[in-house]
Amino acid sequence: MRAKGLILLWFLAGCTTLETGRDEANAAAGTAKPHPSVAVSVQGGAITELVPATGGRPPRVHVRAQSLDLRLELRDTGCAPSAVTFEVSHLPAGVQASWRPLLDAVLPEVAASREASGGAVDFLADPDDRDRTPLAAERTFDPQVEGTVRVWTVRTDRGAGRAELLPGVAPALTGEAGACTTLEAAGATGLGAAALVVRHRLQRPIKNPFRFAVFGNNAGDGDRRRQITAAITAAASDTLPDRERVLFVVINGDLTEEGTASELRAVSAALDAELPMPWYATVGERDLISGATTSVVQALGQTTYAIDAGATRLMIMDSGDAAFTLKTFDLLDTWLGDTPLAWPTAPVPPARLLITHTPPFDPYGTRGGGFKSRQDAARLVATLRRAQVPLVLTAQLARFQRQDVAGVEVIHAGGGGAPMEAGAHHWLTVDVGADCRPPGAPGEPEGANCGERCGGGLWCDDGTCRPCVVVTRRDIE
Repeated sequence: MRAKGLILLWFLAGCTTLETGRDEANAAAGTAKPHPSVAVSVQGGAITELVPATGGRPPRVHVRAQSLDLRLELRDTGCAPSAVTFEVSHLPAGVQASWRPLLDAVLPEVAASREASGGAVDFLADPDDRDRTPLAAERTFDPQVEGTVRVWTVRTDRGAGRAELLPGVAPALTGEAGACTTLEAAGATGLGAAALVVRHRLQRPIKNPFRFAVFGNNAGDGDRRRQITAAITAAASDTLPDRERVLFVVINGDLTEEGTASELRAVSAALDAELPMPWYATVGERDLISGATTSVVQALGQTTYAIDAGATRLMIMDSGDAAFTLKTFDLLDTWLGDTPLAWPTAPVPPARLLITHTPPFDPYGTRGGGFKSRQDAARLVATLRRAQVPLVLTAQLARFQRQDVAGVEVIHAGGGGAPMEAGAHHWLTVDVGADCRPPGAPGEPEGANCGERCGGGLWCDDGTCRPCVVVTRRDIE
């Protein structure tokens, strides 16, 4: 009944129209144009810098990975040969890199056959993108490794219908300019006007079940941060079983005390040095005090993004202004559906988990520790309830507390360094099970050893039905 009341409240009251420059900065970090006729897009990461071509070297695109499944596309619509160097940071060891060149169209006969058969017949199209024509099979490649950064160069010649990858930075281009008409002679009749696309995927496969760490509300306390990162590092030891080893870290806001550009850069560099695994972050109100929007994205990457990790889609969302923007609500609606984050490579994970800084409602109701708009807070909870999202992790309050809000559990866990209201400083481990289903889904057999039917929100673990996502508090003495 309470959830229905929240839904009704949202429909009656509408929502705020808060807009922030971070929406634009996040969008800009997803694309770049290193050449007038070449565009780059990224999913699972952020473009933090574009360095123009200098001294005969091609332009360089710096990318900060924000997932263990980074996907890059280069789209060439020109006729002259071109080259772009990629430099990707914040990926772990064991990354598998692959690439594939395609034309951004299908042959007319393919489209006609598909239409005539109602989509039942298809051929020659790429299996991950039915509206493109592959020029070659998926191939692996080995980027050059410079410290923790992976570097490679893509050289394209759309006129000749070809692309190549070189480890490291390529020398300056030489030779005659391409001619787009040669596409017709390259066996791609009818596709002479199609753009040349080079698709890259850098992935660290995740074996279910798995564990990751979360902490927030450090407020620039370097000593406490180092205690937490040391504990997380110990929890990532190779001596631990796979399912108990921390794979990555999510920091949900207030990394800094005042949010200046220099403080953001210093904290980012410190976390790089202290953590042996990738870390991803969003912002809290302290990180925004100075208004250094560009510096936030350059230091941390996008502040609102999603990660498909094993059986769970992690929705990491910016509530640093004690609100969601309209764009954030739109992204939430998209990510709660069955839409792939990029070109489809696997089924969309069934489970969902929201990680943000500010909780929708202050559990005490009197301190303003939640969204500044109760209507927006009600909208968020109603949206999560309808989509059967069971859990929200926040870090605004300097305490650990579990709160049930209309059937959605909100965990307040701001133990990352700011002075505590109650209890010890802490961080969280999040365990994600295999073969999860959305909460509320009908029970189905989960394996020969279960002996029962595990319903939605559960998975079978050694004959026992267990919750798909388990959050454990880890105290720092």
